[in-house]
Amino acid sequence: MRILGPLRDPSKKVRGRLLATLYLVWGRVVADIPDLNRELVAVLAGQRLLTLHYLQQRDQASARGTVV
Repeated sequence: MRILGPLRDPSKKVRGRLLATLYLVWGRVVADIPDLNRELVAVLAGQRLLTLHYLQQRDQASARGTVV
């Protein structure tokens, strides 16, 4: 059983490095989420404005009897 001891109970140094690595990776992932959300909202809002603008032009052209 002594052979499996280090695998079951890694040293504090190894455990600390593992936790630090996981924290750094998770911190990068979480930090990027707000930026990604802002970018997605901006793109969706821009698409919506373009769609609304197109629909307004289409309706105006339809009222005039012209094609957009």
